[in-house]
Amino acid sequence: MTILRIGAWAMRGGVQTQWTKVLQRAQQLGLTDVSLSAHAQDAGQPFEPFATASHVAAVLRAYAAAGIRGHLMFWPQPSPGHAKELLAYLAEVRRLAGDALVTAELDAEEQWTGHPRRSTHGAAVAAQLKAGWPSGVRLGVNGITAALPKILDLVRVADFVIPQAYTSTKKHQTRPPGTRQTEVAKAWRAKLPAGCKLLMGLAAYSQEGAGGHPAARAMQLAFDAAAAETDELRYWSLEALEGGPAHTFVKARCAALPVPQPAPAPAPVGDPDDVRDTGMALLDAVPAPPAPPASADGADVGAAVVAIALAEWQRGVREPPGLGWDRIDAYIRSAQGLAWNTADIATWKPGVPYTKNGMFAWCGAFAAWCWGGAGLGATIRRKLMPSTVRLFGGYGGLPGWHGGPRSVPLLDARAGDIGVVTKGGSTAGHHIVLIERLDAAAGLVHTLEGNASGLGPDGATYEGVVRRTRTLPTSAGGVGVNLKHLCPVSGLPQKYTLLHVYRPLPEDVHPV
Repeated sequence: MTILRIGAWAMRGGVQTQWTKVLQRAQQLGLTDVSLSAHAQDAGQPFEPFATASHVAAVLRAYAAAGIRGHLMFWPQPSPGHAKELLAYLAEVRRLAGDALVTAELDAEEQWTGHPRRSTHGAAVAAQLKAGWPSGVRLGVNGITAALPKILDLVRVADFVIPQAYTSTKKHQTRPPGTRQTEVAKAWRAKLPAGCKLLMGLAAYSQEGAGGHPAARAMQLAFDAAAAETDELRYWSLEALEGGPAHTFVKARCAALPVPQPAPAPAPVGDPDDVRDTGMALLDAVPAPPAPPASADGADVGAAVVAIALAEWQRGVREPPGLGWDRIDAYIRSAQGLAWNTADIATWKPGVPYTKNGMFAWCGAFAAWCWGGAGLGATIRRKLMPSTVRLFGGYGGLPGWHGGPRSVPLLDARAGDIGVVTKGGSTAGHHIVLIERLDAAAGLVHTLEGNASGLGPDGATYEGVVRRTRTLPTSAGGVGVNLKHLCPVSGLPQKYTLLHVYRPLPEDVHPV
């Protein structure tokens, strides 16, 4: 077979405070999939996930926006009460995350295999989990081959399985790489129900000396043997891939994956919106999705926006003809961005892509694309986010945000907020940014920006999607516009200062 997808399991930090770093690491490696550990507790303990459903949903939406399939992983117990709580939590994540949740896995550890009620309750609880599993989410099971007889009740209800075919220098994992993966595949295939897909889990740790081989050779032998059995791999763990030979090997294998062919974009339908202020034809409005639950956490959404923006920054997007310039057209014309049907502000001719620096002032389009990935409504993005003037004063029947409930004091800015900076002389401002974090003590906001000059992921300074800082005005403890002060991130002069901060309300954001 040909390996089509390479993923990794992430520890609990993947859904907790370090989740943006975990996402960035996955993006740097080029992984297609990440399975996030959402719960792991000892037998007999109540179901207590590592993070709220709304937070986990926001993380999953960030992965989806970064082009990485997101999965969840739980430790099951053969307990009807535990299964009921797990299913309720999973259903809530699915409701909030939508299609950003692709699968959820049951990691059949000692909490299942060693539970005293496994033999009497295992089959019934497995059936309970299968019956209550959210529609559209595939059910996976992973485990070790030695425990296969004890987890067959789960395997029989699975849509796919991921046997842990680990070879390393650790105890009980010293079978030769290449040989072990073949043995594991044979043992599991003999037990799979009809239609159940076999994936394979490989080790990314303790590879130097595995089977008497250098790390790269040991990993290659395991990879090749797995590729004879499946088209999809999962490594334990993402943390073990942070550096060293395992990082180098997996990154190279990800870079060599076949590139999937994108589906053709649907043609615009409907009449254009009223465009009297610019003359630009806009795509017809789409019906708004249902409002999110009142418990949705706005801070989680803002963090998801920043993660999406960081993933774009990691791509090194530059103005044409630089690296990744075609992404700019997506910010302007795709459904996730502004959804305008042209990037040509000189002729307003429909269907024209962005191919030249200066065709379109796309700072707001970049912010719209990041917020669109987190669920901000299409009409808001299309009508208000193309310019600072629209955000300030409104457009097309939508009121502006200045002075209203979406207007935030400068010193209350937080991750994901939409900032507007000015070089002076404008009440609406001159440039739209996304706020990564506020550093009030230094008089700065750290930003992620499109259509700007700043720092790229390779350490170079260029024009495109960049990281930099903007000053706070003197009224908020900053230095304002001051060319003598240099941005500590990019080294460029501080030509702009923060003027307005806007934050969408919970009812503006819908599950993606």
